[in-house]
Amino acid sequence: MPLDLYHAFCLKDGFRVLFEFQNNNVALLVNVGSHDDYQRWARAL
Repeated sequence: MPLDLYHAFCLKDGFRVLFEFQNNNVALLVNVGSHDDYQRWARAL
């Protein structure tokens, strides 16, 4: 799935949450981890 379908926000201590909206009331958390984890995950797509 292309990265442009996902949204992200940062948490404390450099953690990032990657998610996608399933509908108006539901968001699916796809990946939660450090910025480095996010970069590795994105390259694997």
